[in-house]
Amino acid sequence: MTTVTAETFIGSHQALIDEKLSALFPDDDTLSKAARYALFSGGKRLRPLLTLAVQISYDKSADKAIIPACCLEMIHTYSLIHDDLPSIDNDDTRRGKPTLHKVHTEAEALLAGNYLLTYPFELLASCDLPEKKKTILIKTLSQAAGSQGMLGGQMLDINCPDNPSWDYLQKCYLGKTAALITAALQIGAICADAPLQDEQLLIKVGHNLGIAYQLIDDLLDHDAFLNIDEAKKLARSYFNTTLSLLSKLSVDPTLLIDMSKKLIDRSD
Repeated sequence: MTTVTAETFIGSHQALIDEKLSALFPDDDTLSKAARYALFSGGKRLRPLLTLAVQISYDKSADKAIIPACCLEMIHTYSLIHDDLPSIDNDDTRRGKPTLHKVHTEAEALLAGNYLLTYPFELLASCDLPEKKKTILIKTLSQAAGSQGMLGGQMLDINCPDNPSWDYLQKCYLGKTAALITAALQIGAICADAPLQDEQLLIKVGHNLGIAYQLIDDLLDHDAFLNIDEAKKLARSYFNTTLSLLSKLSVDPTLLIDMSKKLIDRSD
């Protein structure tokens, strides 16, 4: 396989993701308009890009994983919509734009989030993949988004004590952030028919990369529970573990290493 740089990969595959998402959400009713607003509000598509990067790393066509990749972006976007609502974070802006409930009504934003949570499973169930693979993908994504993944982590987040232990924070980060990053890598491995040993490595990569990502994100948001030096040291340690794990894959890890660096250089 010819080595692809992260810049070249992102440039072409972001456009592929955007094109597919646009086709999946025609601008023809209030629900779709609300979903489109949230989906096209400046996100970097990091999670679906990770899925497609795994595909490319195993010399497989990105087209075979574009639906699962877009499903990840929908789940991620639903979580942001609900996070921004007055009952949780009560945020008026995201990425420099008004949040969805400030453009539409709060009820419409809630329903748009629900739409972006449920539609992915309809798409996975009907996509052009073998039945066994579709079942595995549905299970993988539902677990990542559910009580043992993102939702569980978010519950820990909203109930976080004033001085949480590192064990508490780690469990929170593994759920609210690392779960979808891990799913992105694992779904890429499933779609690419990667060896089971590689899939297990990519799951560990997702855990470590997700924690490093959240540590950096907290620092950027000035919302870190740890002091700056401690948080940076921990983030570097988890990221070094990420690089070590990627080096053990049976394929050239260059693209996945570069994409991992993109996540850590600037979280979104």
